Amino acid sequence: MANPEAQTPDKQNTLFLGAKTTAPGVTHILTGYKESDDEREQVRDIIIYNIPYTWNVEEILGELTLWGKTIKLSLKWQHKYQTLRVKIVLNSFTFPQFNKFWTIDWEFQAVIHDIPVDMTMATLWADRKPQPFLTTCSASAFKIIQTSKGKRKLVKYFENWEATLKALGTPQVCLENH
Repeated sequence: MANPEAQTPDKQNTLFLGAKTTAPGVTHILTGYKESDDEREQVRDIIIYNIPYTWNVEEILGELTLWGKTIKLSLKWQHKYQTLRVKIVLNSFTFPQFNKFWTIDWEFQAVIHDIPVDMTMATLWADRKPQPFLTTCSASAFKIIQTSKGKRKLVKYFENWEATLKALGTPQVCLENH
C-alpha cells in the first residue's frame, strides 16, 4: 500500500490512489502496487501522448489495466490532451509486443517500422479499396511516413482497443503482389 507520509518530489501534487480530489492539477499518482521479484524485468517507464483531457484518473488507470499493473503515473495537461508517464509492470501479452518496438497510443494506432520501399499508397490502396494487408488486421485508416533520413513506417488506425490488440497479436503477411 502507498504510504501517505512518503517523501515525493512534489508532495502537494501527489495523489495516493483512493484519495478524493476534484482538482485538475494533480500530477503524480502512486497506486501502492509494488512489483515482485519475478516481475522486475517486465517493469517499463512509458510515455503516452494525446490522452483526451476529459479522461479522469480512474478512466486512465482502467485502460492501463489492459497493459499491466500500474505502479505510478504522472499526468501533464496540455490544452485538450494529457501526456502520461507511467511506470508499469507489463502483462504477458503486452511485454513481448513492447520488446518488439511497437508504438501505440490511445488514438488506437500501431506502427510498423522500416517498411519495404515497394509498400506504397498505390500498393496498399488499389482500385479504390484497401488491400487484404489492411483489411485482415481491421485497420480503419492508414498512412505512410518517411523521415528525413529515409526511414519509412506504416501507421495503422483502429476503431477501438480490442481491434488494436488483435492486430498487434496477428503476424503481418506481405502483400500478394510483392
